[in-house]
Amino acid sequence: MYCFNKRLKILRETKKMTQPEMANLFSVSLRSYQRYEHGDRVPKLYALYHVANCLSVSVDWLLGLSDKMKLLKVIIKGRGIDA
Repeated sequence: MYCFNKRLKILRETKKMTQPEMANLFSVSLRSYQRYEHGDRVPKLYALYHVANCLSVSVDWLLGLSDKMKLLKVIIKGRGIDA
């Protein structure tokens, strides 16, 4: 999970969101979210899944397990296949 904090910040900046907006999405305090970005803390699994789903990225990408940022269902819908 060593890349989680870096990817989380990249995602926030790409989506043009503030730290308070991301904290709200995670349903945590601003300080807790800041700890995620600094690498001092990691979110619970259900929060991680919720955020990845809301922001259309894969949990694997957030955790550094994949370089594919987009969710599969987004790619499938783009090809005209109902997911």
